[in-house]
Amino acid sequence: MRTRTANGRSNRLSDEHDIHVPLCPALLVEFNDAKYKYRHEIARQYMLASGAFLIENPTKGGDTHAMNVAAVESVLKVYSAILQQKSDAKWKPLDDLVKKQSQGKLDDTLRKQCK
Repeated sequence: MRTRTANGRSNRLSDEHDIHVPLCPALLVEFNDAKYKYRHEIARQYMLASGAFLIENPTKGGDTHAMNVAAVESVLKVYSAILQQKSDAKWKPLDDLVKKQSQGKLDDTLRKQCK
């Protein structure tokens, strides 16, 4: 079911020809860490959530910070779902972002990381 939803979002995003998704290089590199088993799911979710934010919020197209916050929050939901299925799938970079989110510091952290 998730695959179908992810594929549907991916197809919808690819149908949008006039969209440019300005991804944060630091996050993209971190999310593609070859040492993490679920890196593809995490990186894909980051990209899809970023594109979805731009499609759903056309007036905020220039607000890359808001896009990154929304995308990372989406990534953290996916990470939580992964952990529910595979408790041994912990990964320090995402654990750190979860901690920042719970402390109310995710916004500032991403502002610094994605300059």
